[in-house]
Amino acid sequence: MKTFGRFVLWVLLGALYIVAGLVTLTNPLLAAALLTLTLGIALIASGVMRVAVAMSMKTGMAWMILSGVITLLLGLVIVAHWPVSSLYILGIFLGVDLIFAGVGRIALGLGLRRATV
Repeated sequence: MKTFGRFVLWVLLGALYIVAGLVTLTNPLLAAALLTLTLGIALIASGVMRVAVAMSMKTGMAWMILSGVITLLLGLVIVAHWPVSSLYILGIFLGVDLIFAGVGRIALGLGLRRATV
């Protein structure tokens, strides 16, 4: 680190990660609830920003607005049903992510196979 201030910042950030990890290990339900609430708020903010950005676009505006509205509504549903949504939202999102990751890897493998044949 070139400056002492950055060093202290990195040490504090590391300590915050350690504390967050310990809290998560000792109380995983609280961690899941907080992560779900944070996710809902982030989706609401992302949806609002997508709609705002779409308003300044010339092409693809409708699709971007639709994307923003869907994201905003998803965030509102998560926050409206919080903390009960904490029991299933993270699992659903992980499942969807794993499915798309698997499909992507299969597509990549098939594409590489065709490229080498």
